[in-house]
Amino acid sequence: MLEDVATTNATATTRDARGAGARTTLDGLRALDAAWAKMRRGDATATATATAAFAKRREGASDARGETYDVAVAGGTLGVLVAAALQRRGARVVVVERGELRGREQEWNVSREELERLVRVGAITTEDADACTRIEFNPIRCGFHGGGNGNGNAGDLVTRDILNTGVSPAALVEACRKRFEEAGGAVLERASLRGVEVYDDCAVLDVDGAPVRARLVLDCMGFQSPIVRQSETIENRTACASSSEVAPRRTRSTTRRRI
Repeated sequence: MLEDVATTNATATTRDARGAGARTTLDGLRALDAAWAKMRRGDATATATATAAFAKRREGASDARGETYDVAVAGGTLGVLVAAALQRRGARVVVVERGELRGREQEWNVSREELERLVRVGAITTEDADACTRIEFNPIRCGFHGGGNGNGNAGDLVTRDILNTGVSPAALVEACRKRFEEAGGAVLERASLRGVEVYDDCAVLDVDGAPVRARLVLDCMGFQSPIVRQSETIENRTACASSSEVAPRRTRSTTRRRI
C-alpha cells in the first residue's frame, strides 16, 4: 500500500518533525507501518523489556541538586501547548524535547472552538490563532462507502464546525513556544530523556545524564513513550500471572467433579 504513495513523496516535506502526528514522509510512513506490523505479530517483547525500568520509584528524598520545577513536560510538539498554558498561569515549567521543537508542515484539522480554547487558557493570542489558520470551510459532507450514512439511510452526513479549520502546526508550535518562553518557561531542546526516578519530595528526570527536578511530570511523548510501554508491560505481566493462577484451580475443580 505504501508503494502506491511513493510518487507523492516528492511533494511532501523531506524532513519529519518529532512528536504526535509528525511522520509525513514516505520513509516515516514505512517506519510506522513496520512498527504496526511488529505489534500485530507480538514482537514488542524485547522493546518492552528494555524500557521496563524507565520510570522507577525511590524511597526518601532526592539528593539531586538544582532548580525544582513545578512541572516537567516530556515531549514538546504537543506538550508545549500544555506548558504554555501552565506557565502563563503561574507554574514554573520545563519542556524536554529530544529533537528540534517544531511542528510539522502538513496541516492539522481542528475545530475553531478547539483553537479558541488555547487562546482562553493563554497558550496563544487571538492574533496567533488567526496567523496559524490556513483555511476554514463549512459545511463538511461526509460520504460513506455504499452511499449510506451509517444509520441505514441513504445519503451523506453533513456537519458544521467540526474539524473545519486547517492549522499550520509549524506556526502553532512556534507561537506557543514564543508565549511560553516570554512567560519564563524553559526549553531543553535536542535533549534525550533517559529515565525518571520518583522520590518522596519530587521526580528526578535524567536528561542526557543531568538531573532535572520537578514536582510533576507530564508524559506527552505519544504512543511510543517508554513510560507508556512500561505501563503496558506491567499490565501484560499482571494479566499473564492472573491467568496462570486461575488455570490450575479450574483444572482441579474439573477433576473433583469427575470424581
